[in-house]
Amino acid sequence: MKLLRKLDLNLILLFLLTIFAFAPLTYPGFFQSHSGFLPIYNLYDLEVNFGDLGWAPTVGRWYDFLRGEGVLPYYVAELFRWLRASGAGAIRWSYGLSFVLSAWAMYGWAKKLLGGRGALVAAVVYTYLPYHLAVVYVRGALAEAWAFVGFPLLLWTLHNLSREGAEGNRYCQAVTLALLCVASFLTNVGLTLCLVLLAVAWVLVGQPGGVSARRIGWPIFALAAGLVLGFLALVPAVVKHGFSLSPPVDFYQHFAYPFQLFSAAWGYGASVAGWQDTMPLQLGLVPVGLTIISVVLM
Repeated sequence: MKLLRKLDLNLILLFLLTIFAFAPLTYPGFFQSHSGFLPIYNLYDLEVNFGDLGWAPTVGRWYDFLRGEGVLPYYVAELFRWLRASGAGAIRWSYGLSFVLSAWAMYGWAKKLLGGRGALVAAVVYTYLPYHLAVVYVRGALAEAWAFVGFPLLLWTLHNLSREGAEGNRYCQAVTLALLCVASFLTNVGLTLCLVLLAVAWVLVGQPGGVSARRIGWPIFALAAGLVLGFLALVPAVVKHGFSLSPPVDFYQHFAYPFQLFSAAWGYGASVAGWQDTMPLQLGLVPVGLTIISVVLM
């Protein structure tokens, strides 16, 4: 009975609500996406080079320090290989687990801000964001799927570290924040740098109740330590593959048009210059609607 009292039943409900997100992964075989079978090939390549600190998922693609996939999602998938899953099965299990953990992580962070019911809504919306679904079922981006797990975890820990009354466990929270930053670095460097900039902005100007040297110092120090450790963790890969970047892209040709953010169309093509993309870029009716309602109620 004590265990049931401590257990947040919303976590079970949230798992049930995410079934529709990962259900297509239970179909036999492997689904079509922009990355094709490359995640499977790179997983097998990891097994061949297991223990190589300079390994990176470069089968079928070049090494890209900022935009390329990191190694951590493939080590997660390798855990399922140890459980006798096939290569395709391990990748599908990894995608499915990322859906569930991202929902739970968002729920944990949002519960601190919105309470249980609001957090449940936030987690469901986060799970079914059109781009979140497109990351898996259109782009086949394993690292970005796991980045959806790391982002709320990092912000959750940052919130706990910067709030008043956290003095008793500041050391533990700071270490956790730094390690999450490293894990995010080993998932995708470019997205992590964007998230850290957002986190710093939130620490400086977004906290309720004003800022103080104590509330700012610990988070900034932990984030800086995480960045340094993350860069050090990637040194072997940079030494082996070089600090290479993908060919330059004219981003002005790929900016989303306003109508694309609200379009109901769903496609499976890649992003192309101009407005004729068939890749889903919409924000989603529910997230936009809830945002408008929240702003009005504020």
